[in-house]
Amino acid sequence: MRDYPLAIRGASGAVLDVLYNATVFKGASGEVEGVFAAARDVTELKRTEQELLALNRSLETRVEQRTAELRESEQRVRRKLDSILLPEGDLGNLELADILDVSAIQSLLDDFYSVVHVTTALIDLQGKIVAVVGWQNICREFHRAHPDSCKFCIESDRGLSTGIAEGAFKIYQCKNHMLDVASPIVVGGKHLGNLFCGQFFFAEEPIDHEVFRAQARTYGFDEKKYMAALDEVPRLSREQVNTTMTFLAKLAKMISQLSYSSIKLARSTEQVNRANNDLQNTVKELEAFTYSVSHDLRAPLRHISGFSKILSEEFSGSLPPEGKHHVQRIQEGTRRMGQLVDDLLNLGRVGRKELSLQVAGLRSIVDDVIQSLNPDIGDREVEWKIGDLPYVECDTALMHQVWQNLLSNALKFTRPRSHAVIAIGQEQRDGEAVVYVRDNGVGFSMKYADKLFGVFQRLHRAEDFEGTGVGLATVQRIIQKHGGRIWAEAELDKGASFYFTLGSSQSSEENSNAMLTGVNR
Repeated sequence: MRDYPLAIRGASGAVLDVLYNATVFKGASGEVEGVFAAARDVTELKRTEQELLALNRSLETRVEQRTAELRESEQRVRRKLDSILLPEGDLGNLELADILDVSAIQSLLDDFYSVVHVTTALIDLQGKIVAVVGWQNICREFHRAHPDSCKFCIESDRGLSTGIAEGAFKIYQCKNHMLDVASPIVVGGKHLGNLFCGQFFFAEEPIDHEVFRAQARTYGFDEKKYMAALDEVPRLSREQVNTTMTFLAKLAKMISQLSYSSIKLARSTEQVNRANNDLQNTVKELEAFTYSVSHDLRAPLRHISGFSKILSEEFSGSLPPEGKHHVQRIQEGTRRMGQLVDDLLNLGRVGRKELSLQVAGLRSIVDDVIQSLNPDIGDREVEWKIGDLPYVECDTALMHQVWQNLLSNALKFTRPRSHAVIAIGQEQRDGEAVVYVRDNGVGFSMKYADKLFGVFQRLHRAEDFEGTGVGLATVQRIIQKHGGRIWAEAELDKGASFYFTLGSSQSSEENSNAMLTGVNR
């Protein structure tokens, strides 16, 4: 059964929308015996549907408009941020309110008004009032309240104050016959607004009351109230105006300079942040590369080591002395390369490892490392001078690596000395607690100090002192992860000193006092 739409006129003459359907009943012989017909008035239903469709179209339009507004707002904010943060940013995209501490400026103007009792305002080039104090009744209740006279106020705010040199001021009369003075706010060479002092008359010049009565009639002001407001307008001497504006012009210039300094600081900070982000990304890429290459090198190194060992063990009898020498050099090179791979993998792990911080005494870590180094000392004469060392919040496993590298280096480079002296302790430098390791070894020239903590950088020949050139790079990475820094001082053939700081170290004396305080409590 199918519905058919019809339009019929009702009893009131209104056109109605009707859905009509009919069913025909036939007998056994196929003859029509009856018809059932029905009609439904759907006028209200169709009207509701049309209203819903119109509402949906309206909502879609509003959503599109709001989306466009938000997109434009986002682009506007982005332009302003770029104008402030990018070195090449166009300051012309900014408004005064974007770069000033408006509440601080308003407080300053309030204090200034309490002394001079003259209207003062900060207004941008679009006529937007950023901060104001002491607005005169004649302007607030009359000139700026009427659309025609307000045009002259806006003209004064935006047009009559142009062409003033930075640090200077200009006195002029607006078309509502009030005196104003302005000094420009210029930020980075861009004129963004003006500091106004206005709505006054010169005390030595008479006021033409008839001009203002005519003005009241022109704009339909209540003449009695208007003239009363006129009587409230300040009368200032030229000397007062010049003195006041000399101060305000200096203030405007100072605001301009401070605003530009803030922008330059923000730009510098942004550049530093971007450089740091680039550096962090580079470090991560280098760590990933180092880790990948180190893993890829392990398999061929194992093959070289294994085959050279087989060659040495199974064919040693048939190899001439020169061949045996070459095999030994291969095995030694493989061993050194394996150590380098291990050091590179360790460097990569240090970069990725999350710190597991706990309070630990550096003395106990130093003692453990020295004990582990004793077998390497043999019959050498080594004097350890260990002073007070701080308690620190650190990753003890990583800090163990720091001391392992620094102390093994000190032992290595004091090897030519008949009596090696290695001093470990803490001292104050410029009010900062600094941990040091000093030795009387071969030292190095300070002109190469910038290479000391680089990967693969070596200041001594491999034939004289073994090493892979990765250890100090690892030490620096660990110290930096702890929020500290490390540096070295040395003189060729007169020893070297390594210094480092940690972000949360305490001297032994401070720590002892803290422990005693805890006991006394």
